[in-house]
Amino acid sequence: MTPRKRPGKRLLLTALVALASAACTSPAGQTTSSASPPPSSATASSTPSTASPPSDPTAFPTTAEALTTTLPAAPFPAGYPKVVKVSSLPDQVRNWFQMQGTTRAVQLAPGVWTALQDGASVEDAVNTDVLDGFCSSIKAFERVYRSGRIHSGACW
Repeated sequence: MTPRKRPGKRLLLTALVALASAACTSPAGQTTSSASPPPSSATASSTPSTASPPSDPTAFPTTAEALTTTLPAAPFPAGYPKVVKVSSLPDQVRNWFQMQGTTRAVQLAPGVWTALQDGASVEDAVNTDVLDGFCSSIKAFERVYRSGRIHSGACW
């Protein structure tokens, strides 16, 4: 039995080049710099839209309201986050923060803290992605409130 001969690589390459060339050519035969995006379901709809499109769809939101609706808030347990004095923390965590010169911390959940540096807001501290505290508390917080994402920091 003789093995079946496959089409050559040259034929495949020629077909790919022809497809690529056809995609970059307008109906009138003029070459375009990029392919136009496919129509969205909103533009393909038979019902006309009454809302006017934004003047620059790539522009970033500029108002505080637009920013807060664009980014979802990080979830926390009820009653958290809250600012606490480092002097009130358990020994291991208190010593860790005091060695760094920190006097206040943000408690994100029971057993989970992050340093609150002078001049920083609670939001700044939460967004550092550094979690210090008890290992099991941090792991539970990451699993339940951060979709399993692992953060840097120290734990005991």
